Amino acid sequence: MVSVRPVITLKSTDQKVFEGSTAIFACKAAGFPAPNITWLFNDDPIPWEHSIENDSLVLNDVRHGRHDGRYTCVATSKAGTVSTSASLLVYVKVSAHAVSREYIFSLTSQSAKLSCSGHGFPLPNITWIKDGLPVSLNQTDSVINETFIESGLNLGDVTYDQAGRYSCNVGNGVQEPISVAIEILSDLWQINDIVLVK
Repeated sequence: MVSVRPVITLKSTDQKVFEGSTAIFACKAAGFPAPNITWLFNDDPIPWEHSIENDSLVLNDVRHGRHDGRYTCVATSKAGTVSTSASLLVYVKVSAHAVSREYIFSLTSQSAKLSCSGHGFPLPNITWIKDGLPVSLNQTDSVINETFIESGLNLGDVTYDQAGRYSCNVGNGVQEPISVAIEILSDLWQINDIVLVK
């Protein structure tokens, strides 16, 4: 009986999924004798618990920073070896938070700074809105790491015309942006933060 070198007949494409999802990489191979399928992660044996179903690799509850990388299906028989690879990129859903603080001013010459942070992957952008219009003056952003960013809006010496509704909008282009609403009341100069979660 003549041996037939393995040939990949079904292969996966690159995948992008959110944390907590399941990623499935399919692989099929033909040849004689029937090839054996094994899986590698970044060219090494997969170091964590996983399952193989009908030669497909199943990864449950994927996590950014752990499961991102290249997965290789290797088909091997005595007639030879063939492989195919696909990559996994794990997104982190965006979250936003405004630093809880309260200002009560007896004088309008006191200064105030609004603070907001965003978490997600890809790294979110933060924009500030006041009464529906963009505010960029005196905004400072600090990137903490690849998934966390902080932003501050320095109002300087507060005046009564700075009263209104401020929003910290956090988004990364992968999902709909979310907002944190901060309201400055002209009578009490009180800042309340409300996190709106999508």
